[in-house]
Amino acid sequence: MSSRPQQSDTVCGSGLPGHVDGIGDRARMYEPRGIAVDPSCTGVVYFTDTMNNCVRRCDTMGGLKPNVTTVTACGQRALQGGYYDGIAASSIFRRPRGICVGSDGAVYVADTGNHCIRKIHRGIVTTLAGSTRGHGDGPARRARFNEPCGLCVDHHGSLYVADTGNHCIRKVQAGSYHVTTLCGVPGKQGCTEGIGDEVLLTFPYGLCAGMNEGTFYITDFGNHCIRSAQCDDDAPVSRRHMWAVKTCSTFGTFKYPWGCAMDGVGNLYVTDSSNHRIQRIDADGKVSTLIGLTGKPGYSEGGPKKARFCEPLGIAVDAHDGNAVLVCDCKNQRIRRVKGLPEDPGLVRNRAERAARIRHNYASAGVQHAFRSKAMAHAEHTDEATIRLQCDIEHMVNGMGMLMRNRVQYDNDQRQTKAVEAIKGVKGLQTFESKKGRASKASAAPSASGSAGKKVLLPGRSGLPALHEHSAEEQPFGLQMDLSDSEEEP
Repeated sequence: MSSRPQQSDTVCGSGLPGHVDGIGDRARMYEPRGIAVDPSCTGVVYFTDTMNNCVRRCDTMGGLKPNVTTVTACGQRALQGGYYDGIAASSIFRRPRGICVGSDGAVYVADTGNHCIRKIHRGIVTTLAGSTRGHGDGPARRARFNEPCGLCVDHHGSLYVADTGNHCIRKVQAGSYHVTTLCGVPGKQGCTEGIGDEVLLTFPYGLCAGMNEGTFYITDFGNHCIRSAQCDDDAPVSRRHMWAVKTCSTFGTFKYPWGCAMDGVGNLYVTDSSNHRIQRIDADGKVSTLIGLTGKPGYSEGGPKKARFCEPLGIAVDAHDGNAVLVCDCKNQRIRRVKGLPEDPGLVRNRAERAARIRHNYASAGVQHAFRSKAMAHAEHTDEATIRLQCDIEHMVNGMGMLMRNRVQYDNDQRQTKAVEAIKGVKGLQTFESKKGRASKASAAPSASGSAGKKVLLPGRSGLPALHEHSAEEQPFGLQMDLSDSEEEP
């Protein structure tokens, strides 16, 4: 466990409701409720801007100031909400809440008001599952949901849905996109443990995967508790696909828990919405307040005893950012971040290995710079995006230096080429005058020598010999390098 004190700060949001894209606190949002970190791209966060009926994106790559943009349709087109698939910038949602991102970068959104699950991938929005309000298993497009909220995806690509209005947990199978009910009874509230339809839930909102494969956690909003779930291998064959659900928190500890997220060391973080705080359940099941003043809504940054929230809802763990927790501070119209959490040693080691690999790749390309021995020496504390940005800057600087050196070499080559051309011009003039003189002598008296012509090199001061056709006896002169005043030898 880390001994560093938790500290909160604001990632983006001005605190005023509205819809404005921009950097940091210049951005405006209206009751954000779901948030997810893109595992395929460092520094990319998606969140549902629920009352603006759209999905937003926040980029923090390379330690730069967070920049908020809108992924789906916004403004007057999306103000009243609606339903439209197609190009992301034209697609329309109605009160989207839950959100998660797959390993391939695909974004899944619980379109709560339209009672369906939507998918955003490569700039295109499609409906993954759901049709009309109700409950029904089967093929994805014929299945029915009732105000779905929480979402999570496993490493196989299967999607799990907290079907809030039906008080059930549903699964969309990867590949076949077949929808099944894992636990809960449609339309029936309650608080019981068991397997499959023996379980009763009351408005389950949040859903996340645990550290062990097949283990999940549910925020049972109406029952003010956290439930754990997993498939029971000892159950009858007909029920093994269903979840065995247990209660893993003491009643009275939470008041309308909304979102949940697990880090790499087994800590579960829960937004205790009506208590206006973030709770932590460690691997031993101990519940403690991570940050926030119990029952005191407001807004302030700082440590556990100073920071204040107002109805925190969505939550996600950002392992790329030193294991920080990102929170949708709904009524404060902000995305908040809590740092100082324990880190997974494996993630720290992987980050150091990635940094070393990036340094090696850039070094192989000929990039050398002073900061490699300084800032890069602490690569285990630097995220991959920052390293890439620094290396890109370094590469650009070295590239500019290389361009300048190439320009100097080019200028020198041009001067040398002009000099050689000038030498060749003088040689040609001298050769022409020489041949002209010999031709006039030959017309007056033919030569008696009879010797065959031989190729003779006329040496010059430049060291670049020229090839001409003359007899050995008739070599007229040696070429001198003084271009301004050539001398002929007798």
